[in-house]
Amino acid sequence: MTFWPWSKELEVGIGEIDEQHKWLGYPETEAHKAEHNKFTGQIMDLLDRHDSGESAGDETLTLLKEWLTHHILKVDKAYVEHFKAHGVT
Repeated sequence: MTFWPWSKELEVGIGEIDEQHKWLGYPETEAHKAEHNKFTGQIMDLLDRHDSGESAGDETLTLLKEWLTHHILKVDKAYVEHFKAHGVT
């Protein structure tokens, strides 16, 4: 049984990793994708505000700092631990 259907959109461009991803999946995939989508929306909003002449530099730096410290250092680390636990190194 497939955890979720594979599509070209999911490829990272490295054959060995793409093959591993095809069979492994990740139980928090939807939540993980939702966090990326939320972040992208926030960045686009800041860009629109900047383009409209609004100063959003401090808010942008805060968002990026929070993303780096929360998402990459916590959420992505959990993702890596899941893969390691399933033999992907």
